[in-house]
Amino acid sequence: MSKSIKLCVVNRNYPPDRGATGYYASRLVDYLKVDDSFEISVVTVGNRRDTNDVKYIKGSYEGKVKWRRLFSTYFEGRKLVKKALSTKADVYIMMTDPPFLNYWSSKLLKNKKWMLWSMDLYPEAFAANGLIDQSHVLFKHYESSLKAAPPSYIVSLGAAQLKHLQAKYYPTTEGLSLPIGIREGNTLPKEKHAVESVEKKVVFGYAGTIGEAHDAEAIVRIAKSLNPQNHSFVLCCKGSKSEDVTAQLIDFKHVIIKEELTEEELGEIDIHIVSLMDRWTHICVPSKALSALQKERPVLFIGKDESDTWQLINGAGWRLSQEYDILDFLRELTKDELLAKKRKAKKVSSELLDQYNKGLLQIKTRIEQLKSNS
Repeated sequence: MSKSIKLCVVNRNYPPDRGATGYYASRLVDYLKVDDSFEISVVTVGNRRDTNDVKYIKGSYEGKVKWRRLFSTYFEGRKLVKKALSTKADVYIMMTDPPFLNYWSSKLLKNKKWMLWSMDLYPEAFAANGLIDQSHVLFKHYESSLKAAPPSYIVSLGAAQLKHLQAKYYPTTEGLSLPIGIREGNTLPKEKHAVESVEKKVVFGYAGTIGEAHDAEAIVRIAKSLNPQNHSFVLCCKGSKSEDVTAQLIDFKHVIIKEELTEEELGEIDIHIVSLMDRWTHICVPSKALSALQKERPVLFIGKDESDTWQLINGAGWRLSQEYDILDFLRELTKDELLAKKRKAKKVSSELLDQYNKGLLQIKTRIEQLKSNS
């Protein structure tokens, strides 16, 4: 069959480079490639030569100085969209890494068919990170630019994020929610599913990034509040707040600090902690919550109840506000309740995987519709 739909997917990272957003971009590409009617190009950042399928721009800055990094992403976003336009695609899928990619998409893809795949929200993330006030003229300009040139379709991380985007920017644009966090081959082997065995200590764990969006104080407070006779705590983290968290917990004997965790070690954590600062609600949806559920492990979520993270957890865990008393939670936690939450996690994980697979089919169908309407 001759190829009839030219698609371009744009994101800052893409395999073989590591990164969650790139991983899920590649999963979508692999899914669509099964259909011979798609001719797919990926535009990304890297010091490599272009191939038939993947086109590269060189990164502007890879350091950790916040303002230099932000400044460089402004120009990276423009270069990525320009490179994407050179593919002359019928439909473009624009993700939100790096920042400003949605801004440049609204500027340069006005007369094109394009889909916004929102991983994080910009410019909201800039304000939540303290980089700019929402009343600033540049923030207002960013918002007005998005409103003036809506995408043809929206792919969001959750129903609340989608509702936020439609209410604030794109009232006439349809979309879907695609849960991110379920990975291929990321489940426990059958022999590791012995959730009925809870005679050992209850293992709490935090595995992943501790950055500006995450509640570092809550993670430290939980770890310090555990009873070493009944609990242990596994910490494996990176990000802007990770060094401070590690320094505060390194001398506690019940805290195990690891640089990396295997899939088996992740599965040995009984309760995975996930946090999201209130001001980051809808801006981010931590994928680590869904990854924990896939291992049939419940989540202790620190954040607001309207967060997509809590809605996706759907009872397979517990939620505490930022003003909680962790000792009350620990006193009320029973082994029977933990077992019930593990069983619920297995059920919710299966439902989310089904939602994800259906979402991929919906994206494919919408791309075909956009092409046929062009």
